[in-house]
Amino acid sequence: MRNLKKIVLVGFMGAGKTTLGKALAEKLEVLFIDLDEIIEEYEGKPISLLIQDSEHYFRALETAYLTHVLAQKEHCVLALGGGTFCFEENQKSLLKDEITTVYLDRSEDFLEKQVSKIHASRPLLSNDIEKVWAGARKLLCSRKEQYQQAKIHWKSDGWEVEPLLEIILNGEKI
Repeated sequence: MRNLKKIVLVGFMGAGKTTLGKALAEKLEVLFIDLDEIIEEYEGKPISLLIQDSEHYFRALETAYLTHVLAQKEHCVLALGGGTFCFEENQKSLLKDEITTVYLDRSEDFLEKQVSKIHASRPLLSNDIEKVWAGARKLLCSRKEQYQQAKIHWKSDGWEVEPLLEIILNGEKI
């Protein structure tokens, strides 16, 4: 069994990083942190407005907050925004030995249903419902290779936390 300090959940929007992250943190009796929530709280603006103002500036903020959280928290479950793991500087920080990165690898059908529920709050997607999944699929394709750099892959459309926890504890890459 692994000695877990930090578990970081990566994956596409709607993959369940926050929902599963909260459940994992509760099971492990550690702090749960949602990076997007931290950014919104400290910046006083929703992520959608920050990205709309300047995606470049938002990504720099994201990296700064990620670096701070990783330095300050020894034991936690951290849910990242969908694009956070896709930047080289962030990956270098996240692929260190003491951090367990977990890619929530969901099917396209699963993600399409989730994205259709949340598209209005996602700044990198069109607000035209007809174009939402086409835009999301393109974004997913551009990010998938990066997500696969995570140490552990959980390929499932389930919401049960126990199978995910077992895979993390055993260090399985499936």
